[in-house]
Amino acid sequence: MRALTRTILPLLLAATTACAANSAGSGNSQGGTRLIAENRSSLDLDIYARGQSGQAVRVGFAPAGETTTFELVPGMLIGASAITFEGRPAGERGQAVLSEPYNVTSGDTITWSIPPQ
Repeated sequence: MRALTRTILPLLLAATTACAANSAGSGNSQGGTRLIAENRSSLDLDIYARGQSGQAVRVGFAPAGETTTFELVPGMLIGASAITFEGRPAGERGQAVLSEPYNVTSGDTITWSIPPQ
């Protein structure tokens, strides 16, 4: 009986911990702002966001020909009513691409379609 308890108890604890970790990590965070970047360019791009200060903050990497979703850091939205995005070629030749300004509030999903280059 004691050997059975030693075997089952750790298995139950491991299963409970795994389920708790999955349920906490899955799903969207409430109020999160997202950028969906549709990179139709033939270049891999590093994506940056510019708020009212004009300072560029790196958002992430968008591979050529792919659609990538980024969760924007809440600090990017502080004091900004509009955000402009910039795609810079990642280690390749090419010109940076700028988006039009997007009016943003917390919880918005922004879709930016990057034209072919």
